Amino acid sequence: MWFFRRWFKKQKSDRIVLVISGGGMRGFYGLWILKALEELELKQKIDALYGVSIWGLISAYRAAGYSADEIMHKILHSGFFSPWKNLNLFTRKSLLSNTLIEENILHDLPSNFEDLQIPVHIFCSDIFAGQSVQFSSGNLLSPLLATIAIPWIFPAVEYQKKTLVDGGATCNFPVSFAKKAYPDHHIIWVSLNKYQPKKSELKSLVDSIILWFELLMRRDILVQGAHADTFICRKLNSGILEMKKEKLHKIFLQGYHDGLEQLQDLVHKKAK
Repeated sequence: MWFFRRWFKKQKSDRIVLVISGGGMRGFYGLWILKALEELELKQKIDALYGVSIWGLISAYRAAGYSADEIMHKILHSGFFSPWKNLNLFTRKSLLSNTLIEENILHDLPSNFEDLQIPVHIFCSDIFAGQSVQFSSGNLLSPLLATIAIPWIFPAVEYQKKTLVDGGATCNFPVSFAKKAYPDHHIIWVSLNKYQPKKSELKSLVDSIILWFELLMRRDILVQGAHADTFICRKLNSGILEMKKEKLHKIFLQGYHDGLEQLQDLVHKKAK
């Protein structure tokens, strides 16, 4: 089951701002929405990217000039799907370390936001202040590490005198921020958080932590949806730490086909 809602409002511009929520490995659905935008020849219409969690990382790659296929290849061959190689054996602060991410994923990105081709806005959570923090200038790599730092799974990041973790804990849907900054743009929002786990899936402490985080990320989903011009939300049958490639492959295809089907109106708008 899935649902799709769209709000069409009178726009002064045919330019696009793409906002995709956090959702762990479900972020690949959003990546293939991006691939659909490429095939619809709308990629050059994107003026800004707003990202939380895994989509923050994907946004940075897109803004650095990588295509959806190149981003996918990079992540699939990064060791990301071998978490046992990334176990944090020397501290009790988190289950996994950032070593593989730093060495195999972030090293291909520029060091600063200003070196990206289009603006990117990354959202993290200040764990002690209990509020969202937005980054769009200066150092790029520290906010990227922070926005994917699911509490207890990855270590928190110390940056600008703040202790930062995954942005989904405080602002998983930064649609209102995008609308305020780009009031005349067409805001496309893709939500990755209509996932309902089963009791049979709660087999460990990690499962319970992930369920708690899933609940945090769903807050205000419909309220934020009212700020979007196009809102896509599909129920994806996978958790945020899904590692089965066959399930992820289905997510890829769903995102691609949904994107091609639901964004056709923007192609017609472009042609006018």
